[in-house]
Amino acid sequence: MVGRPSGPLAPGGDMPGRMIRRPGGVALNLALAFAALGRPTVLAAPVGRDPEGASLAARLSARGVSLRRMGPEAPTGLYLAIEDGAGGLAAAVADLPGCEGAAPEHLRPVLTPTAANAAAWVLEANLPEPTLAAVVAAHAALPAGARPWLVANPASPARAARLGGLLGALDLLICNRAEAEALTGRRFAEAAEAAAALRAFGLREAVVTDGPAPAACADADGVVARIPLPAPPEPSLLMATGAGDALFAAFLDARLRGEDGAQALEAGLRAARARMETLT
Repeated sequence: MVGRPSGPLAPGGDMPGRMIRRPGGVALNLALAFAALGRPTVLAAPVGRDPEGASLAARLSARGVSLRRMGPEAPTGLYLAIEDGAGGLAAAVADLPGCEGAAPEHLRPVLTPTAANAAAWVLEANLPEPTLAAVVAAHAALPAGARPWLVANPASPARAARLGGLLGALDLLICNRAEAEALTGRRFAEAAEAAAALRAFGLREAVVTDGPAPAACADADGVVARIPLPAPPEPSLLMATGAGDALFAAFLDARLRGEDGAQALEAGLRAARARMETLT
């Protein structure tokens, strides 16, 4: 559920606006975006067997995503986002009982021999630390030189710490500046500074976004910053929720196709802008 106030929203405020109900969540948004880019995609997630879960499963199938249910039997997760009236996120609450209860043993139907042949494994930190660590360990056990890219998204500043001990095993991390600060325990003036700091943790590549401020990617060749495409002048035309996921998918797709970090970042920013203009 996304609440969109009709004007600027202050803490404690009560504004008229719109409530938009749609499928979402980092992993689902990424899976749909990868499939739309023409990549065979499997989503492993604790989708419930309730009406909401059935609706999600049907939508995924229609969009070409294979759903592999994992984790404990639990209701389908719910997410409530409140935007600030200017295209940004004011606050959000995630109720994800299936994700929070997913244990390493629930990965057996996911980490199959077929998974080893994927182009990339993409993790989001709504899973508990032991489960994330089990995925990283399974990835490390694959033959060197034949491993998929191991990519992660912290999902939120509150969950970023779950990836803290795993950064050195990742090929790519894509996050926002607040998540980078939570991961490193430092404050950053800009995304470029944050991306460079994340590289120091052993990451091969790091991408950091910062809302309307320049986004940056850092790799062995250095740090590149790009200014996001101008937003429409009318905030009501924006849908901020999910824009970062669109950037994530487009960036990774470009890198897997052999484009460099600067080209991939530009592709990601274009995808984020296009997502922000999609109201439903």
